[in-house]
Amino acid sequence: MTALNTSSTNINVTWEPVPHDHVNGIVLGYRLFYKQADKPINDFTNLTVNSAVLSVELDSLEFYTKYEFRLLAFSMVGDGNISEPVYCMTDENGKFLLNQVHNMEMFRSGTHLQICLVARLPAFSGDRERGVRC
Repeated sequence: MTALNTSSTNINVTWEPVPHDHVNGIVLGYRLFYKQADKPINDFTNLTVNSAVLSVELDSLEFYTKYEFRLLAFSMVGDGNISEPVYCMTDENGKFLLNQVHNMEMFRSGTHLQICLVARLPAFSGDRERGVRC
């Protein structure tokens, strides 16, 4: 299984079919479990798909957040072994309101202009300041 962030709120998870020598019956589908990595184990969300599906795009996730993923296949016999965890972090979200910027510096070098912003992002970091890299 692999997990790759595709945006600040989306992660694409893909996997390979169960090898034939590890199948106990006909694979009916897969169960993907995911949660924010720092949350307790009982916070897993379960997404069940049929056996033809080998990837999912999860959306509406929290930005700049590490997620844990686990996967298992199931058949009429029951659930297979759950995978080892795979971790992936969503991207940072570059969107913020202009009134959240409380310090801005501009640097000019020849034909290049570099702008550095320091913004207060309460939804992300409480009252801490977070520098936005140039």
